[in-house]
Amino acid sequence: MKTILRLHSAYKIILTLLLTLNLANYTHAQIVNIPDPNFKSYLLDIPSINTNGDGEIQVSEAEAVSFDLNIDGYILETLGYGKISDLTGIEAFINLNGLNCQNNLLTNLDVSNNTQLEYLWCSDNQLTDLDTSSNPLLTEIICSDNQILSLDVSQNTLLEQFSCSNNQLTSLNVSQNTLLESFGCGFNQLTSIDVSQNNLLRQFYCRNNLLHQLDISNNIDLNYLNCRNNQITALEVVNCTVLGWLECGDNQITELNTTNNTQLGIIGGG
Repeated sequence: MKTILRLHSAYKIILTLLLTLNLANYTHAQIVNIPDPNFKSYLLDIPSINTNGDGEIQVSEAEAVSFDLNIDGYILETLGYGKISDLTGIEAFINLNGLNCQNNLLTNLDVSNNTQLEYLWCSDNQLTDLDTSSNPLLTEIICSDNQILSLDVSQNTLLEQFSCSNNQLTSLNVSQNTLLESFGCGFNQLTSIDVSQNNLLRQFYCRNNLLHQLDISNNIDLNYLNCRNNQITALEVVNCTVLGWLECGDNQITELNTTNNTQLGIIGGG
């Protein structure tokens, strides 16, 4: 009988130890993995994110963040942090409204879990690709000054502002982005760009590409156009009656009719 009791006591001790270990593992699993020390330090110093002040960011704390996260590298340096090279951990912030991670050292950015994002600013990094197919609520994408080779924004149908200048794009389709008002794709390697479906377009910046032609006949609200330094042979702006700024020099345009552009204040020809 005593032997049975001792075995029973030993069993209870082992069971207690196993439960304790499982609880510890569960608790550990709820901590967001944030390997970049600058990123983690900055998050820990924000009371509205690190609400319990325990030196870690829990999954529950990350999921509670429904506001904008500004981790611009210039701001981080001003505040005494270094720039971020790894944004691992951002996937836990599933309710994040906006993300500004410009001016950092990022080579990869995964926002596939951040489905509530309404704006994404990631310019001035070292990104070679960017997938925004899981972010249908985006109204702004600013990803200029990277090394992006291809970009698909067909799922971002709410886009109003889109800038992808200074990358390495050879093609780009914005036919699904019918709400676009501001669009910049300058300093890439585009041989063509179709903006016929972007009827709300007001600002269009496409200079320093390899464009042979540019049709803006449907963009009647256009008030700013910079298509300088391409290979365009003809440009028709008669329908753009509110055009106030036009730069089209360093092309192969021999004739330009601006008689309908009565609001044109600045023109750079050549």
